[in-house]
Amino acid sequence: MFQTKLYVDEAWMKRLSLGLLRFRKVKPNVHVCRCPFCGDSKKSSTITRFFLYVRKGSLNVQCKNCNYSRSFYNFVFDYAPQQFEEYKKETLLHSFTTKKKEVPVKKTTKPSFNTVINKKEETSLTVLTNTVNCATLPDNHPAITYLCGRGFKKAQIERLLYTDDFKSVCMQLSKSSSKNLLENEPRIVIPFYDELGNIKLIQGRALKKSKMKYITIKTHDDVTKIYGLENLDKTKTTYCVEGPLDSLFVDNCLATCDANLTRSDADVLIFDNESRNENIVKLIDSAIDQGRSVVIWPNSTDNKQDINDMIQSGISQKLLMGVIRKRTFKGLMARLEFNKWKKV
Repeated sequence: MFQTKLYVDEAWMKRLSLGLLRFRKVKPNVHVCRCPFCGDSKKSSTITRFFLYVRKGSLNVQCKNCNYSRSFYNFVFDYAPQQFEEYKKETLLHSFTTKKKEVPVKKTTKPSFNTVINKKEETSLTVLTNTVNCATLPDNHPAITYLCGRGFKKAQIERLLYTDDFKSVCMQLSKSSSKNLLENEPRIVIPFYDELGNIKLIQGRALKKSKMKYITIKTHDDVTKIYGLENLDKTKTTYCVEGPLDSLFVDNCLATCDANLTRSDADVLIFDNESRNENIVKLIDSAIDQGRSVVIWPNSTDNKQDINDMIQSGISQKLLMGVIRKRTFKGLMARLEFNKWKKV
């Protein structure tokens, strides 16, 4: 008797529910609890806006408060990283036992989330055609003008690509997601790799006026949007910020591409310096409650909201790291500094 993937996920949901506040079933295939990431409502301890639900035969999660939305697979990775390998083995066992008689379809280029990309299909920096490393562009190129204007040096520029035809680059990752993109649109390309160096997704940053400043294309729907995994040294202090470009100025740093930094397992979380942003304040408050180390920026009249603002104002990367280390707090000290910093 084979166990379905949904069966495995539901068994793990019950197992993890022991740590989820006010977890309960509200209707067939739908459970709710308080969000383990944002903490849910601060005004009422009874409100539950974190949903675990089955859709199209798969278990998914979504918070109606902080907009955290993932497959259950990615939720386990974010919420219970210490147990993830055990969970992953069970899902891999499922895929090996239930799919061993299937014949591979040659035309399918999307890898399964549980399967390492085949070496022949592996997408790396040299395999993405119609791109060049930004460091090879002339000094007067629009991409270089933009990056240098934002304070980027050679070390950061070398991690970025450029293309004159973003759509053709996107088509290499996902043809279905690229149908409506403009032809021949120039963009800076930010490649996201996994720990093995395989490209998981790309972001394109517009150089001209565009309705979409950033466009994200994934190789498949279940990709976890974390930037910087391929360069992370886990033997040293790891950091996490919101923006991939900001992360290039911080040593040993990841980026989540959204304000919910707690979904990374980095040692230190560096939220944007927005003390009047209610959502940022809530997320930092939740991170402190979870026992995470956070950076509480010093109060300043300069109103520098993110790391790149600070770099553009003339702060060197060395000085920036000094401020980050000095302003890293945890527990009671984090709570005291946070209360002095927030303005909402």
